[in-house]
Amino acid sequence: MPKPKTLIFFLNIFFLITSVALVYFWTKNPETSLYTLQLIAVFALLYFFNQSRSKKSPSMFINTLIFTVVILLLVSTTGGLSSPLFFLVYFLLFGTSLMLAPTIMLILTMSLFFFFALFSPLTSFNNVITLTSLIFISPLALFFGRQYLKVLEKEKKITILEKTGSQLKQAIKKEETDSLMWLSLELKNGLLRIIDKTSEILSKPANLGWRQKEELEEILASGQRLLRTGEKLKKEIDETTD
Repeated sequence: MPKPKTLIFFLNIFFLITSVALVYFWTKNPETSLYTLQLIAVFALLYFFNQSRSKKSPSMFINTLIFTVVILLLVSTTGGLSSPLFFLVYFLLFGTSLMLAPTIMLILTMSLFFFFALFSPLTSFNNVITLTSLIFISPLALFFGRQYLKVLEKEKKITILEKTGSQLKQAIKKEETDSLMWLSLELKNGLLRIIDKTSEILSKPANLGWRQKEELEEILASGQRLLRTGEKLKKEIDETTD
C-alpha cells in the first residue's frame, strides 16, 4: 500500500497534468472558448476562497493549479507562443520552484512544453525559440528557487539567534536584579542584625567570660567583613552590567 505522502505526490502530478490538458481542450473548442473570461473569473474567486478558507496557510498546490489555469488561458487567448503575455509562463515556473517540489516543477515544464507545441504552429523561428526557452528556463528557475530558500533559511536562523539572545539578555537582567535585591536587602539586613546583636552583647562584658567575649568579637569582625564584601560585590555587578 503506497504511503500517504507518495499518494498525495502522484495525485498532485495527476491534477497538474489534467488541468493543463483541460485548458488545451477548453481553448481549442470554439463553444467553450467563448466563456474564457468567465472561467478566469471563477478561478480568481477560487483563489480568494483558498486564501481565506482557514486561519492556516493556504494550499500552495491549489494556488499553483489556479495560476497555471489562469495564465494558460490568458496566454492561449492572446496568441500562444507569440502572445505578449507569454512572460507570465516564466513567472509561473519561478513561482512553482519556490512553492513546490522540484519534480513537480519539472513535470509542469514538460506539460507546458507539450501544451504550447500542440497549441501554436511551429512555423516561425520565433515560436521555436520561445518554446525551447521553456526547457532552458527550468533549471534556472530551480537554481534561483533553491538559492532563495537557502536565504530564507539563513534569515530564519538569524531570527532565532536574535530571539535567543534577547531571551538570554532578559534572563541575565533578571538575575542581576535578583542578586542586587538579595545583596541590598536580605544579606545586608541580616549582617546588620548580627552586628547589632553582637555589639549589644559585647557592650555588657560583665556577663561574659573571656572566651565568649573573644568568640563574639570574631563573629562581629566576620560580619563586618561580609558586609564590606557584599557592598563591594554589589558595586562590581552594577559596573559590569551597565
